[in-house]
Amino acid sequence: MLAVLALLVTPAPDCRQLGEWVADIGRLGHVRFSVRELATARLSRADWSATPLLRDAARSPDPETAQRAAAALGMIVERELTALRPLPEIDAAWRIPSRHCYDERLAPKPMAACLTSALSDGVPPDRHFAAYYRACERWVRGKLTEGASPRLLRLLLADMHRRDADFLKGSHDSLIVDAGAYRRGK
Repeated sequence: MLAVLALLVTPAPDCRQLGEWVADIGRLGHVRFSVRELATARLSRADWSATPLLRDAARSPDPETAQRAAAALGMIVERELTALRPLPEIDAAWRIPSRHCYDERLAPKPMAACLTSALSDGVPPDRHFAAYYRACERWVRGKLTEGASPRLLRLLLADMHRRDADFLKGSHDSLIVDAGAYRRGK
């Protein structure tokens, strides 16, 4: 149990590093453009433990500071998202491998909303599976931006991958989607 908890804790930055990030955040609104650019570049290369500071700075009343902090946060989030790939299909979260079916009643609303959004992007019916991956990417990106731990997300995504693999491993003549609303035969 303690080993699992230790894996989930993001190491705290040392005082020197924290001081550098705070100073760089203070420079995001500097009068000189070159100072703002350098601070933005340095913060964009920061590790995950800088994200709470950047989320706070992204809510700054100074538009320049807020925009640059949001951009640096976005770059860190994209780096973490890349590290979490490959992503599973989002519906793995509500897949029941033992019954070879999906139960949409198990779908968390934010995940279901990402899927609805991805499917409404004008995806042709023969490319719907790509929308399932895109929906998972949107959901994970949103969770990272909100501050969810990449380590916790990695555990959840691993479980979703396992569900996908278990589902695909089993033989199934039909696939029940959305609690029976759609069926695909052999």
